[in-house]
Amino acid sequence: MGFFERLFDNTTKDIAFAEQNGKCSRCGRDLGYEQRGNSGDNCQDWEAHHKKAHSKGGTTSLRNCELLCSDCHKNTGSYGR
Repeated sequence: MGFFERLFDNTTKDIAFAEQNGKCSRCGRDLGYEQRGNSGDNCQDWEAHHKKAHSKGGTTSLRNCELLCSDCHKNTGSYGR
C-alpha cells in the first residue's frame, strides 16, 4: 500500500471540518480552514488524524478521521510513526 493511500482526501477533510464546527476534536481550539496541513506555530494549524492508526488497520475514511490542532496531533501516540 502506498503512502498516498493513507492520506485523507480533501472532501473527507472538508466534511470533517464542517462536522467538527472548525474545532479541534481534542481541545476545542478554533482551527483555521486555510491552515490545514500546516504544523507550524500558528495557533490555528491542524492536521487530519486517523482515530485508529493506519498502521493498526485503521481506514482512511470519514468515520476514522478527526481533525486535531498541531499541538494535539503532536501529542498522539502515533504522531510521526
